Amino acid sequence: MSNTFSWKTKFKSIIIVDGELFANEYKLNISLTPHTADLKEQTAYFERLKNLFEQVFSNTITTWRDEPLYNMLKKSSTNRFVELPKPPYDQIMAAVCFCKANSILDSKIIINNIELSSWQGDGITYTVDKDSKELILLDRPDWFSEKFSKFDPWWLRADTATYDQELDKGIYTGHFSWNNQKIPVDKQHEYHAKREKPEIFDKANCDNWHMPEKYYQINVLEWLLDRCQNDEEKIRVQMEYDLFEKKQFIRVLQFLIHFVDKMRANNMVWGVGRGSSVASFCLFLIGVHKINPMLYSLDITEFLR
Repeated sequence: MSNTFSWKTKFKSIIIVDGELFANEYKLNISLTPHTADLKEQTAYFERLKNLFEQVFSNTITTWRDEPLYNMLKKSSTNRFVELPKPPYDQIMAAVCFCKANSILDSKIIINNIELSSWQGDGITYTVDKDSKELILLDRPDWFSEKFSKFDPWWLRADTATYDQELDKGIYTGHFSWNNQKIPVDKQHEYHAKREKPEIFDKANCDNWHMPEKYYQINVLEWLLDRCQNDEEKIRVQMEYDLFEKKQFIRVLQFLIHFVDKMRANNMVWGVGRGSSVASFCLFLIGVHKINPMLYSLDITEFLR
């Protein structure tokens, strides 16, 4: 498919500039090329494009993340927002519209360029295509926290979100669904959150031990051997270390080194020792407990069964 055509549309949105609200109307002229020969599919994706501007973007408040008034309104109102990575200049809005439109169309229709002007924009029309320098202004590597850093910002995703919010279940994905654009999801946003696959979520959390990077880099075996007083203790450390390694517990040992350092630095008191863990000479050297198991012939397998 190579027939290119254009479509004109418009939507209204209030913009926030330096703490003030201004009524605004955006006008767009969109050049697009279908890349599917299926006419039914073409129609379905063009309807999605229409709904993006006539429902999703329409009747919103447009601002940028660092606007103080935006943060106040987000907490105290149920308005829908268009959250930009930079102040709401027309160039930024044009770039965001170009990216979002292409993202939702799944390459079934390609947006070649978007011409955008606004009532507040002094009659100037901005054109954005795939080579426009304005797209560089959308680059925000710090847009999400580290926990959600693998997600793209809303303007690069195919969902209906026009702002981003981190939730317990994942990230916010919009008030609407492309399957039924007229039915809003719950206003608490929690239901319509993008969820990670359980195995990915589990691995990400298992890999994050909330300790300084230097502890991740510790060679635990060397660290333990350096604290041995004789060859007998070194043999015991090597034997226990092999068991810890077999059970994939080396990260646990790194964390325990950090944990004990933290408690000592803050003058915290912990017990002499409890349960089968006192059978570990490695934990004794780390400082988890104060009972030397070698003096009492305690078997490590009582702990690492």
